[in-house]
Amino acid sequence: MGEYQPEDRITWEWAISDRVYELRASTFTKRQLRAHERTWNPRTEDFEQYAFNKERLENEKDALIFIARQTTIPVPRFINWSVDDDGVASLTMEKLEGRMMDGLMNDRFEDDMLTDEEKVALFQRDVKLIRTD
Repeated sequence: MGEYQPEDRITWEWAISDRVYELRASTFTKRQLRAHERTWNPRTEDFEQYAFNKERLENEKDALIFIARQTTIPVPRFINWSVDDDGVASLTMEKLEGRMMDGLMNDRFEDDMLTDEEKVALFQRDVKLIRTD
């Protein structure tokens, strides 16, 4: 096992009804809830189950990879997909600093002569040109 690096520690972690999110210095991970993390439903007398949870996470991974390869639309870089021994899936991607959309588009285009509408139109063109050979 590798030596612990301080930048590897989780800096922020939170959960929603069907996922846990972990933020680290350079990565962002989404994973399914483990059995002990799920909410008890007194009506069904069982822990909550979410349909297609693993499949939705895998679709997100595939979408990240596809958009990165087929367009110029900036998306986080895919790093890892894993399913542990308990069947819990996780998706790790590059952590991106949050930015407003106008800042994101200005980073992409060196010619500041384009209006925001023209920049959005170029992203839309990229999406329309996607081919799924």
